[in-house]
Amino acid sequence: MYGAEVRQIATSEINKMLSTEMEVLRRSARKSGMERIKNEYVKEIIGVKGKPDIIDIIEQKTYKGMATSKGCQRTEYQN
Repeated sequence: MYGAEVRQIATSEINKMLSTEMEVLRRSARKSGMERIKNEYVKEIIGVKGKPDIIDIIEQKTYKGMATSKGCQRTEYQN
Protein backbone atom coordinates (compact mmCIF):
# COMPACT_ATOMS: atom_id res chain seq x y z
CA MET A 1 0.00 0.00 0.00
CA TYR A 2 2.82 2.40 0.72
CA GLY A 3 4.24 2.10 -2.80
CA ALA A 4 0.89 2.99 -4.34
CA GLU A 5 0.80 6.25 -2.41
CA VAL A 6 4.02 7.60 -3.87
CA ARG A 7 4.32 6.05 -7.32
CA GLN A 8 4.05 8.25 -10.36
CA ILE A 9 0.82 8.00 -12.34
CA ALA A 10 1.32 7.25 -16.05
CA THR A 11 -0.05 9.72 -18.58
CA SER A 12 -2.31 7.08 -20.08
CA GLU A 13 -3.85 6.45 -16.64
CA ILE A 14 -4.34 10.18 -16.11
CA ASN A 15 -6.10 10.49 -19.47
CA LYS A 16 -8.36 7.52 -18.65
CA MET A 17 -9.30 9.01 -15.27
CA LEU A 18 -10.04 12.44 -16.75
CA SER A 19 -12.13 10.99 -19.58
CA THR A 20 -14.07 8.79 -17.15
CA GLU A 21 -14.72 11.77 -14.89
CA MET A 22 -15.98 13.79 -17.86
CA GLU A 23 -18.17 10.89 -18.99
CA VAL A 24 -19.78 10.75 -15.54
CA LEU A 25 -20.39 14.51 -15.62
CA ARG A 26 -21.95 14.26 -19.09
CA ARG A 27 -24.25 11.47 -17.98
CA SER A 28 -25.24 13.46 -14.90
CA ALA A 29 -26.06 16.44 -17.12
CA ARG A 30 -27.97 14.11 -19.49
CA LYS A 31 -25.80 15.17 -22.43
CA SER A 32 -24.36 12.62 -24.82
CA GLY A 33 -21.08 12.80 -26.67
CA MET A 34 -23.04 13.01 -29.91
CA GLU A 35 -24.38 16.43 -28.93
CA ARG A 36 -20.90 17.99 -29.37
CA ILE A 37 -21.08 20.14 -26.26
CA LYS A 38 -17.80 21.45 -24.85
CA ASN A 39 -16.58 20.06 -21.55
CA GLU A 40 -16.54 23.52 -19.97
CA TYR A 41 -20.26 23.94 -20.71
CA VAL A 42 -21.05 20.53 -19.19
CA LYS A 43 -19.11 21.53 -16.06
CA GLU A 44 -21.14 24.76 -15.89
CA ILE A 45 -24.40 22.80 -16.09
CA ILE A 46 -23.35 20.48 -13.26
CA GLY A 47 -21.88 23.33 -11.19
CA VAL A 48 -18.28 22.13 -10.92
CA LYS A 49 -16.59 24.65 -13.18
CA GLY A 50 -13.48 26.03 -11.51
CA LYS A 51 -13.33 23.23 -8.95
CA PRO A 52 -10.43 20.75 -8.88
CA ASP A 53 -10.73 17.63 -11.01
CA ILE A 54 -9.88 14.10 -9.89
CA ILE A 55 -6.18 14.41 -10.76
CA ASP A 56 -5.81 17.59 -8.70
CA ILE A 57 -7.40 15.86 -5.72
CA ILE A 58 -5.11 12.83 -6.06
CA GLU A 59 -2.02 15.06 -6.31
CA GLN A 60 -3.03 17.06 -3.23
CA LYS A 61 -3.51 13.88 -1.19
CA THR A 62 -0.22 12.44 -2.47
CA TYR A 63 1.76 15.56 -1.60
CA LYS A 64 0.06 15.80 1.78
CA GLY A 65 0.93 12.18 2.56
CA MET A 66 4.51 12.63 1.43
CA ALA A 67 4.94 15.78 3.50
CA THR A 68 3.62 14.23 6.70
CA SER A 69 5.37 10.87 6.48
CA LYS A 70 8.35 10.21 8.73
CA GLY A 71 11.69 11.41 7.38
CA CYS A 72 10.31 13.63 4.61
CA GLN A 73 10.74 17.35 4.56
CA ARG A 74 7.69 19.45 3.87
CA THR A 75 7.62 21.07 0.43
CA GLU A 76 5.01 23.65 -0.50
CA TYR A 77 3.37 23.26 -3.91
CA GLN A 78 1.56 26.04 -5.71
CA ASN A 79 -1.78 25.33 -7.45
